[in-house]
Amino acid sequence: MRSRREKPIDFSSEEYREFVSKVKVEGAYFFIGAGFAKLLDFPLWYGLVNELVQYFWENRSQIKRKKLTFSHIESLKNNQRYAYVMDYLFSLNKELFYSGVEESLGKELKSEAKEKIYFLRKLCRARFPDKTPKYPILTTNLDTSIEKCFNISNVNYSQETFIDDVTSQIFYLHGRIHSQKCDDRDRRKDWILTQEDYLNQYLSEISKLNVFLQNIFNKKTVIFVGYGLKEFEILQAIAKRNSIAEKEFRIQHYAFQAIYKLNENEVEVNEKVLKDRFNIHLLKFGIELSGWDGLMHNFSYLVDAICDEEYPEPGDSKSEQ
Repeated sequence: MRSRREKPIDFSSEEYREFVSKVKVEGAYFFIGAGFAKLLDFPLWYGLVNELVQYFWENRSQIKRKKLTFSHIESLKNNQRYAYVMDYLFSLNKELFYSGVEESLGKELKSEAKEKIYFLRKLCRARFPDKTPKYPILTTNLDTSIEKCFNISNVNYSQETFIDDVTSQIFYLHGRIHSQKCDDRDRRKDWILTQEDYLNQYLSEISKLNVFLQNIFNKKTVIFVGYGLKEFEILQAIAKRNSIAEKEFRIQHYAFQAIYKLNENEVEVNEKVLKDRFNIHLLKFGIELSGWDGLMHNFSYLVDAICDEEYPEPGDSKSEQ
């Protein structure tokens, strides 16, 4: 039987013509979230927490301050206050916490996962005439799947240096796993995983990460991919910029949004709030038949629409030195 798929977003249609033209000329930032990483076999937030809990159980002999029992571990797995569980594990044994995160998020991409994101090669090579990236990637994911797949060297994972950086292709907003420049232990300070990390980086008015995001949302179109937009941290950066800009001068942003029968009413409410309050327009696509792979399909269609030029391979004489 032939597999059925929903009709994809037609980015060549009149409805999206102005959006695509603007992005092709002015560029845009792509905000990659955990939903994207999940399709590459990395865990979502709750999955990471459960993997960490299991990791602590398997390495419980290293925990000196408290004797973990099976019942204790099972209660942690069933605790849906994931941030609290994350903080609890961090307080039990910091080194074990770090090594567990590295084991969960530092794994190599499988060949089928690499094939899923091969279309991004055009996005990562696109440049303005001054050789700066046309479509930089912002991500809260710690995994380095895109970076490794396309051998990208111009990445930034230190929040302290984001603001003046116009040359990086990928900005790891919450830090990253594996560094080619220094030992991971030296970069763990950039990881944002515990509640204290979030409070320090997002609630402080002078936080360089906060200032960086506000500047991005004020100047450039941002397109969210696999990001749920339920966290206040990112929305507050948009809201702060919108509060000082007249409505007609606010930058429009976009977010891919999956649609299926059980979430139609929720999406209808969210769509109005996101558009009215944060100037975020939804790029809706169905997944009732195709499942979550529909995100990758429609993302690839947008990349094809905005990257209609051929870019040289990394290392080619025409590529950026």
